Amino acid sequence: MGRIRDCCRLRITLPMVSVGLLLLSGCAATFPPPVEGILNNGDSYQLMLVSVSFDPNRPSSTPQFHRCFVEKTVTLADTASRRKLIAVVQGNVINGGSVTGCAFTPHYGVHIARGSQTLDMLICFHCMQCEVFVNGAEQGGYSVRPEGKKYFAALAGEHAASGTQ
Repeated sequence: MGRIRDCCRLRITLPMVSVGLLLLSGCAATFPPPVEGILNNGDSYQLMLVSVSFDPNRPSSTPQFHRCFVEKTVTLADTASRRKLIAVVQGNVINGGSVTGCAFTPHYGVHIARGSQTLDMLICFHCMQCEVFVNGAEQGGYSVRPEGKKYFAALAGEHAASGTQ
């Protein structure tokens, strides 16, 4: 009887817990070098509130960003704000996504320029997905952590006074 009990015991070790938490939380995105280079070393950074919804009262001159209407653009001019955006992207965009989970109705857009290179991201919190583009060419889809929404909202709100649109 003692041996049966010993065989059925599950020994949980620290490495097992670490691996389990890593699998549950998702891994931070491993972006291709061009994405990382522009993300970390951009010359200009913009965070946009975007919408794909049809509004018959929307002016035809409303700017668009990858098929989405730009409702508000916030330019992040200071280093601290740019570092916050980089941290939010790196902390909340994770590997393992494809943009086929829903109708993909993005909430946020990120535009970063470095010289003549551009990095664009569309982030949807309905299906928790992110599309990434370098110089207009799609680089693939990533997943997004649900808690990321509050960070993007806070960052956009912090700079509402300096935003354009």
